[in-house]
Amino acid sequence: MNSRESKQHTDFRLTSSLADEIQAAYREAGETFYVLDLGCGKGLYHEDMRETVSELGDKDVEIIGFDINREALEYSGDTETAQADLVETGIPAGDSSVDFVYSNHLRCQIDEEKLERIEEDAERALRDTGRQYHRC
Repeated sequence: MNSRESKQHTDFRLTSSLADEIQAAYREAGETFYVLDLGCGKGLYHEDMRETVSELGDKDVEIIGFDINREALEYSGDTETAQADLVETGIPAGDSSVDFVYSNHLRCQIDEEKLERIEEDAERALRDTGRQYHRC
C-alpha cells in the first residue's frame, strides 16, 4: 500500500449518510454503476466509494472525477479524471447517463448561483433512479 492509499483510508472515510446514498444508487443502477465526482481534487474518496459497493454485487463501477485544478488530478490514481470548468462548460456527461453525482466542498468554493447551475446540470445527467449528494 502506498502512502496515498494509506492516507486515504485513515483520513478520507465516507460518512455513513454518504455511504447509504451510494448504496441506494448502486442498487438501482444497471450493469455498470456510473459516478461523477464534481470538484474531485485528488480523488481521495474514490477507493472508499468502490469498497462501499463491493459487497453489494458485482457491477462494474466507473468513477469519473472532474476538477478545474489539473495538478490535483495528477494524483487521482486509477480513476478516470478530466479537467473541466463545470460552471462554464457544464458537466461533460450525456443526458440520463449517470447513477450518482457527488461533490465534497464544492458548495464552499463557488457562489450559490453557479452551484444551482451545476446541480441543475447534474439533474440532466442523472438517470431517473439516480441520486445527488453535495456536502460542504
